Amino acid sequence: MPALVVSSADVYGRPTRLPIGEDAPLLADRPYGRSKIAQERAALEAHGRGRAMVIARSFNHLGPGQRESFAAPAFARRVLALKHGETSEIPVGNVDVRRDFTDVRDVARAYRLLLEALVRGDLGIEPPIVNIGSGRSVAIRDVLGILCQLADVPMTIREDAALVRPDEPQEIRADIGLVNRLVGWRPQIPLERSLADLLASLEG
Repeated sequence: MPALVVSSADVYGRPTRLPIGEDAPLLADRPYGRSKIAQERAALEAHGRGRAMVIARSFNHLGPGQRESFAAPAFARRVLALKHGETSEIPVGNVDVRRDFTDVRDVARAYRLLLEALVRGDLGIEPPIVNIGSGRSVAIRDVLGILCQLADVPMTIREDAALVRPDEPQEIRADIGLVNRLVGWRPQIPLERSLADLLASLEG
């Protein structure tokens, strides 16, 4: 039976060039990224034995219902705390790093299109690895700014050393040319709507 394996852009580690293409070196230096490399190797081994397979390397995604262990909902929760008078400032890490965010509903649509192509037998790539991202990067500071604007609160931030990740990449940005050529996919939901829906899901 055809299968889609969800991997992660974390396999790339600190990128050597931007945008990051599927042929970029795998430089993961953290356990999660390394575990995804191991997962990919197992999937490619099965593919080599005849199992129809596509590996989706997903970049940051967000949307309503996302767990607060992820960056965007964590920030949204802090913004709502400011809105409701539970705090006077928003603790942050490095807000000048840039990340590639895609709405989870767009990501799910990409998965469906890839699986459909795989079932039809016309995916036609080796190795069967595809990036899923927006193709653009946004500063975390700008994500916070949009959330604060949506919640109608001033962006009052305070750097918290405990939230700063040492040696994190300054920018992550996907090359999504391959998925577009294969199945005609591009993200459709703007970041502002994703963040508005995320805030609404947390307030509800």
